[in-house]
Amino acid sequence: EPLMASRGAPTSNDGGPRHRAMGMSRRRQDALLASACVAMLLPVVGATCLREVPASEMRLLSSGGGEARALPLVLPRWASAGVPAQILRIILEEELRVRTDLLTVNYSPELVSHVLGCTDASGRLWNASLPDEREEAECADPGRFQEPPLRAWAALDVWTRVLSLDTVRLAANAGYMHPVGYRGVMGLYTHSDTVREAQGRDVLLQWWEAYRVGFGAREFFSSVAEMDSAIRSIAEFSDSVCSSGACAPGTIRPLCDLGDPASAQEMTEVAESGLKCDGGWFFSPACDQNRTACIPVLMASFKWRFIEYCEVSIRMNLPFAITWLGWEQEKDVVRKLPSMRFLFYWWEPDSAFARLPPARPVRIYFDESFSKLPQATTPMIMLWGGLKHIDPAVYQLLQMAAFDDGDLARMMVGTALGESDEEVACRWLQDPECEAKWRQWLLPPSNVTEVAQLMSNDLALGVTAAAAAVLVIAGCATVAWAVLAWRRSVRWHRPSNPESRIGAEVRQWIGPHAQGRLVQVGASGGGRHAGWCINATPFSISMESKSGSLVLQPWAFCLADPRGIGREFALHVRTGPGAEGWQELSEPATLDFEPSDFSSSPSSVELRAADSITYRGLVARKPLPELGQIKVSSVRRALLLQWSPPHTSRGVPIDEFQGFLRDVIAHPELWKQCRNINQDGTITIEDKAPGCGHRNMYDANLHIVRPEATVVDASYAEARTEYGPPDVFISHVWGETASCTRDAMGKLWDWLAGDSRSSTAFLRGDVLRPRVHVWFCLLCNNQSRVIEELGDDLAASPFAQVLRSRSVRYVALVSPFRALSRKWCNFEFCLSGHVDKSVLMLTQDGVVQAGHVAPKTLNDLAKKVAGFDCRQASCTSSADSELIDVAVDRMGGYKMLTTTLQGIFRDAILEAYGCLEQAMDTVHARAMTCDPTEETQDSPRSGEPRVRREL
Repeated sequence: EPLMASRGAPTSNDGGPRHRAMGMSRRRQDALLASACVAMLLPVVGATCLREVPASEMRLLSSGGGEARALPLVLPRWASAGVPAQILRIILEEELRVRTDLLTVNYSPELVSHVLGCTDASGRLWNASLPDEREEAECADPGRFQEPPLRAWAALDVWTRVLSLDTVRLAANAGYMHPVGYRGVMGLYTHSDTVREAQGRDVLLQWWEAYRVGFGAREFFSSVAEMDSAIRSIAEFSDSVCSSGACAPGTIRPLCDLGDPASAQEMTEVAESGLKCDGGWFFSPACDQNRTACIPVLMASFKWRFIEYCEVSIRMNLPFAITWLGWEQEKDVVRKLPSMRFLFYWWEPDSAFARLPPARPVRIYFDESFSKLPQATTPMIMLWGGLKHIDPAVYQLLQMAAFDDGDLARMMVGTALGESDEEVACRWLQDPECEAKWRQWLLPPSNVTEVAQLMSNDLALGVTAAAAAVLVIAGCATVAWAVLAWRRSVRWHRPSNPESRIGAEVRQWIGPHAQGRLVQVGASGGGRHAGWCINATPFSISMESKSGSLVLQPWAFCLADPRGIGREFALHVRTGPGAEGWQELSEPATLDFEPSDFSSSPSSVELRAADSITYRGLVARKPLPELGQIKVSSVRRALLLQWSPPHTSRGVPIDEFQGFLRDVIAHPELWKQCRNINQDGTITIEDKAPGCGHRNMYDANLHIVRPEATVVDASYAEARTEYGPPDVFISHVWGETASCTRDAMGKLWDWLAGDSRSSTAFLRGDVLRPRVHVWFCLLCNNQSRVIEELGDDLAASPFAQVLRSRSVRYVALVSPFRALSRKWCNFEFCLSGHVDKSVLMLTQDGVVQAGHVAPKTLNDLAKKVAGFDCRQASCTSSADSELIDVAVDRMGGYKMLTTTLQGIFRDAILEAYGCLEQAMDTVHARAMTCDPTEETQDSPRSGEPRVRREL
């Protein structure tokens, strides 16, 4: 990072210009940078954690050009990367005995550029601010990249959410990317005691709406004038801000100022964005005319979303005054001004404020459907593709390395207590539980090529030792052991074995049901580049490429050359033997794949959306005629072929749906900062422990669906269930609790088993519990492609397709009281009437039409429907709201929609009343047979009018 800054690469105010503003000469900077580099390399040379390795035994890596060098590993400057990088360095040097050099840079785009080799011949990054380097800085032409890369062969902690779509695709195609394992969150934070004070006065500062004008947040924060004066008055600085020790007040100051030479370049970008600053601050329109109403917001680096947050404050009408200070400067301000109250930019995992008194800062949650600003990401490890040919053992280690959220939380506490990254890393490596984890990274690789290479290396060493000792018998034993180990390794590491690493990864992509069907065929097609080719579809597929052809029957896998990824190839797909009707193609299909088809991110539309995500590998999709899509994925030297069925075939078995809801309720982790949408429309935030009855579908999506299905570019139905054509369409509110939905589904299932109308509808399953598939949008939509799948026309949306499908007989509305307030539920309910589907209303008590609910509940429902107007319903997404409005106009407008919905509810209530009338008639007939001449005040006959009046 500092070396590149001195050579003209783009710098932030944390680098060159900022130091010059403090009176530091370029020579002084160079001296400090040189000493910093020496200090960084010292631990690499002298530290010992696992075992002491003499310098003479350290290996260098050869890139094939005759030059041997240490493994170059690049990492960002933020704290979350420091300890994992030292862990990898220690393992590389003390276990694999590979010399490792660490390089630190500022931003994720710089990490990617280095591993791509998008530099000049000296390894310097191109400077986009220089006209003659602007084209190269775009890194759009792989033909200009340095091969091998000069500064980095691997990058740690790449935050893909801050990269452009083209950069992500280019990076994924050029090498290998996989998640580091932990989750990164970033955004605006504030002090915990400020939040507690506001909660005591019924103001929820954790949620963005509290910051709107008139919602009460302003009184808990300092004014902009007070904040500005306090910042400029700081006279004591950390060494990272003032290394000379002779800095004056004003060294730290708001930098959104045209008159400040330290921010001249940034102010040009501010002007180009149409924004204006005054006195060091940007004032949003919501408070520009009354600046005492502004809430101060401190950003770290300008490049860390300063412009984006300014635009959010405009779009969401938030009274913010925003500036940036520099990251080291922001840390000083937060620590040295404990009495001031403001919002500041931070991210986790990070150690900077992990022990800020009195407690860790609290993050402000924005509704991303409005802000369009991502608040979470999946950090990645990126590897240069050529590394696997240079040293498979090193490639294996970096490919397998992963840390979870708990690991990072403990690491950040350690560094916050003053321990160095090396000390924290060494303690983690020596911990018995952690050692069991990282030792697995060094086990024989899951792919056949690397196993063979490692075994051949061991064999060569064994033969050499045997020859040296003239022990022919020992040499033969070594050969036999190596061959036996190789065979055992290949047999163990099959994709169908969920206990192997390749099997566990395949299970993540295709789920337990599909993995249980996989059968190995043949053993040919191996060789130096052997790997697995897996057909996890119900179709017969033949693959043709320049390297040859391959034919696989449904659910079959074999050893083959999976190097079609990154090359052109074609798949010929036809109906497989034994396919069910909903799996039959009308005619064979040929699908052509090109390198540009593969990506580790969703479409460009989804990448700009709030729910964008990074997949666990490269993915490409091609449509099948009227039958969904074929998906090709790259999984640990395996080529995985999957079927993404159409929405009309993504029904989830109701028993598996019940199991999912139980998992939501009983999930063993504490779910923090969960959002509740109450029946009155208010929003509250709470932590939800295992067994909590308040966990809802927003929580389930974040903690179960996304990490288990969305990360493999699939709906939960595809990845985790025995999906099939749905019988029941479930209309629901995401804010409803999982416990309520579970109870309602149980009552529905029981009713379907005994209802005479449904007896011919479900021929699958047993008599007592029929095999019913339900369509539930959270599970049946691919949550990384919602915008893409929804489209611009609701008439062609997945919801409409499923409602029109022949397999669906019932539409069930869960919690009708809450559903009436949601546009989506109203639209689905009315559309079901247009396509002649039987409508059911479900509560925790059961099916309304079946008479499961109390008369008082029916009475309350009737009163609500009588005065209901569909125009009163709301929608979280403004884009969805507009789509629904257009669709409603086509259906006759909201007046017609209201009339239709009232009619559906009226029929349901009357049908429930019919059940009650039958009961009354039965009781009355029995009473008449007992004493036909006697009728008391409490007799059933006199009670019947009272029930009618209630209804």
